[in-house]
Parts: sequence; structure tokens; C-alpha cells
Amino acid sequence: MGENSNADQLSIEQLVNELRIVRQSTLMMFESFNKKILKTNCKFFEYEMPLYAIGLTITAHQIHHLNILEERYVPLDK
Repeated sequence: MGENSNADQLSIEQLVNELRIVRQSTLMMFESFNKKILKTNCKFFEYEMPLYAIGLTITAHQIHHLNILEERYVPLDK
């Protein structure tokens, strides 16, 4: 678990609910952007990239977290 995380103290239901809410709000935010905004370069940590690339990075990060949930919790369900 990350140093600044208390995820190990939360139930699977809490983790899944939080993931759903964050995903939904991210989708809503990106759906509100027009093509011009999506092509705008932004600073993302130390990298500069178009906003749409940041959206792809967020998606990949969410997949990473889904894989962690499956790896850590789904085996307990069997």
C-alpha cells in the first residue's frame, strides 16, 4: 500500500464505490472538453502533453487499479 494511503483500512465496497465515483467524474469532465481544449498542451508532473493524452494516462491508471483489486480481492472471493 502507498505511504499516504489508508486503502488497506477500507472495505472492498468502499474501494469499488470510490473508484466508480472518480471514474464517473473523470468521464464527465473529459466529455465537457471540446477538441480545441483536448489538443491544448498541459504540464502533467514533469511532462508536457496534450490534455487528451492525460485522459489516456488516467484511463491506464484506472486499469492498473482494477488489476490490483482483482489480484488482491477476487482470489478471496473464490
